[in-house]
Amino acid sequence: MRIKVRVHEKGATYFPDELRNSGFVGDLEGIPNAYAILLLRPGVSLRTALGSLDIIKRDIEHRISEGEA
Repeated sequence: MRIKVRVHEKGATYFPDELRNSGFVGDLEGIPNAYAILLLRPGVSLRTALGSLDIIKRDIEHRISEGEA
């Protein structure tokens, strides 16, 4: 699944209903690097986030193998 988050130049950010309904509300913790940012739901541990990243990595690898840009 891909979801778009809109960030306006002045900082206002729109999260789609799917994210807000999944608990992505309030103060989110972010772990950025030069190309991406990992946003954590409030209360999620780094160990849980790491497991989630493994799933996301496999999904991206599958999309690449299917020819998605």
